[in-house]
Amino acid sequence: MKHVAVALMLMLAAMATSCDKKDDKGFWLFGGGQEAKDVVNDQKDTEEFSFQTVHDVSFDLLVLDENGSPLSNVLIRVSSDEGDITTAMTAGNGASSFKITIAKSVDEISLVFEHPGCVTRTVDIENIQELASVERSIYLELSGKDDVKEDRDGDGVPDDSDEFPDDPLLVGTVRGEYTIAYEDLWPKRGDADFNDLVVRLGITEYIDQNNMISKIVISSQVLAAGAGYKNQFWIGILGNDYQMIFNPKQDLSGKWNAREKDDFVVGPVHTEEIILDPPVAREDMDPMPYDPYIKCNGNDSHQVHLSFVKTKFKGMVLDEENFPWALLVPSDWAWPYEESTIFEAYPDFKPWYESKGAENGDWYLRPQVDKVFKAPGSPLSAYLLGASNNYHRGILLGVLALMIFFVAVLGLRRRKGAGA
Repeated sequence: MKHVAVALMLMLAAMATSCDKKDDKGFWLFGGGQEAKDVVNDQKDTEEFSFQTVHDVSFDLLVLDENGSPLSNVLIRVSSDEGDITTAMTAGNGASSFKITIAKSVDEISLVFEHPGCVTRTVDIENIQELASVERSIYLELSGKDDVKEDRDGDGVPDDSDEFPDDPLLVGTVRGEYTIAYEDLWPKRGDADFNDLVVRLGITEYIDQNNMISKIVISSQVLAAGAGYKNQFWIGILGNDYQMIFNPKQDLSGKWNAREKDDFVVGPVHTEEIILDPPVAREDMDPMPYDPYIKCNGNDSHQVHLSFVKTKFKGMVLDEENFPWALLVPSDWAWPYEESTIFEAYPDFKPWYESKGAENGDWYLRPQVDKVFKAPGSPLSAYLLGASNNYHRGILLGVLALMIFFVAVLGLRRRKGAGA
């Protein structure tokens, strides 16, 4: 743990010995009239662009009461306008370390701190994309009463905050949902349609009362298999590799789900449950989505990995032109049709990568509707199907309008000729 908590605890404990009153703004005063303000030591992000559509942030937090005493069993909820992100707990020394993976479209997050003996507090963090780590000491005001809430399993987390109120070994989960699209001609550059294998990946981490991960559940489902190869889908976690999908073509009953004429075939969901015994500290885990990859045609030496994740694979993750073989999208996604490149299907993709991610960060939300596969069953696909119908209806109406125009012009000329 890269924590500065020990040093801060010693410093704050010494300062707290002289804390005896608040000022007129409600801040607790230390010796010399100093205010008990949060200590902020956030670190700027210096990561180079590598085709990542998500942003990883590490958290190193120390939570104390207004007297400078560390608070254990503080529930920390992290969220954004796009929804809940994660849940964490503080240990006996008031410390909590964890990592999050957020979409590039998230600009601000909120941290809510809850403790039975303290006033609930919310801390907003703006410009989160600019930060690699959030390192802070956070003060909570004592409420003057120790609210007694029901805690059936006795794990120190009240039932109304505990996702598993009857399980003393679990308090919450962290979930991630991604779409990953692969090209499979490694080490040669492919045709950039990113439909050789498209996989929906789901990850759920189970968190115990000590802020440790005790179980991970991985789910995967083939969405498209627009290649002749039998590409196997694997994922690397904590140095171990797990095969999730053995034969994508078999999962889709020999279909592609990639050509404009294809009817969408729903593939089975594959699940892997990984028990971590002993549980693993959250700061020791790589950020989601870990290391999902394919073995091209089952060849162990021909692997395609995301270019921005930590991997033990020693081969190339970008081709000789620094272009990726794999793209991750933190949402539902419509992949390009066979023979439609990512550049044609997503016009904002090129300015995004040419600007090294500075522009068009949400390029994956704006497809060219007639260039992407519209799988039914999702809000995005419903929208795209409607947009596509409107697009084709617009073309038809345009053609009809031109026909009416030319018929009118021809009739006018005939009337003029007859009048002459």
